[in-house]
Amino acid sequence: ALRSPSGNRKVGGARRTPPLSCSHSMLASSYGAGANADPAYYGSTQGSGAAPPAAVPLKRTPPRLARLLQVISAFTCFVVPCCIFAGVLTTLSLRVQRFVVVEAATLILVFFLGILAHGAWRAGRGAVWHILLFATSLIAWIAAVVLGNQSYGYLEAYYNMINMATYIEVKPFESQGGALMQDAGRVLFTPDSYVDRSKAMAFKNSDLYCAAPVVATENRSQQQEMKTYDFWAVGMNCCDGSGANFTCGEVHNKWAFAGLRVMSAAPTGFYRLAVQQAEATYGIRAEHPLFFHWMHDPWEELSSSWDQVCHQLLARIMTFATAQLFAVLLTTFAVASKAASEDE
Repeated sequence: ALRSPSGNRKVGGARRTPPLSCSHSMLASSYGAGANADPAYYGSTQGSGAAPPAAVPLKRTPPRLARLLQVISAFTCFVVPCCIFAGVLTTLSLRVQRFVVVEAATLILVFFLGILAHGAWRAGRGAVWHILLFATSLIAWIAAVVLGNQSYGYLEAYYNMINMATYIEVKPFESQGGALMQDAGRVLFTPDSYVDRSKAMAFKNSDLYCAAPVVATENRSQQQEMKTYDFWAVGMNCCDGSGANFTCGEVHNKWAFAGLRVMSAAPTGFYRLAVQQAEATYGIRAEHPLFFHWMHDPWEELSSSWDQVCHQLLARIMTFATAQLFAVLLTTFAVASKAASEDE
């Protein structure tokens, strides 16, 4: 017999395939193939008709661990936005040193929370809590910036005032306010000082801008005419169109002989026009007029403005915390209801 190079035995000119060994036939039968099986079926289960293996079920989170994760998520969603709101609002309202750093750092934190929320949403794992945390943190940051700048507007005059000088025992008929006291913020005049309402004048521009000079009884008793009237008590809509019936500030309080400087630039120009009308009407001079709110205690007035802003800050923080707590509780209830429906 001849043997071909491929190993098959050749009998009578015809090629014959050698019989399968034991190991080969067991392997073929295990795949549902006999001696005539198509090799394309080897390694598959289609020949035997067996069902594909069942998918392994995902392991569920234990109930106790699931509840712990829910508590941690709810606590984080409540604390982080409240801290962002309180921190940014306080630093902007009171203009704490490096308040810009706090504002920028919290904005970066909110941006990072947004990235986490987007990733959780795409992965479908805990997206509700991540989205709630990002959304409320963004709202907290925007609201804190707006309200903080608004609160600082109330305190701007306070900060300007405490940085200016304080003068005591000032005699209106001896001192030239415009020349020597341009840095005056709070002025305590001599006890005999008062507002001369007989020389009051008003300038009308939608509102009435009223002004009356500050004089002293000593000057009146000695029949001395003041060289220049540089101290003026002013107010808005507290006199008639001609300046009569001047009731601005505490002019009727006999213990009031102090002034708190008017720092706003907008009404100062109109007060200056009222003073110019008084110069022309009464024949007096006001070379460098300074304008004050006439009162008994300017220090108490400044303290009350500070206390008012602090109480306002506390009220706003408590309001935001209450709204945030309601949002967290509502989300907790929604997540719990969804989990209960899936268990059923």
